Amino acid sequence: SSTPGKRMREICDRAGVRKSITLHKFRHKCASEIFRGCKDANAVRLILGHESLHTTTRYIDHVRLSELAEAMNSRRSFG
Repeated sequence: SSTPGKRMREICDRAGVRKSITLHKFRHKCASEIFRGCKDANAVRLILGHESLHTTTRYIDHVRLSELAEAMNSRRSFG
């Protein structure tokens, strides 16, 4: 049996990805891309299973700060 990290490396190797990708980096990238698509940090929070929106905003690290600020200002129902 393999660990999730080893499995991730196997998948990347088979896909021809030579860049080092960890599960943690992959989670950050997914969060950023989901946010880019929906502009709803609260939805990303729910998908990631975070209690705090503050935690989620740290995951959305590849999105420009202006995009994040705009989305946060347009919503008032952050959990």
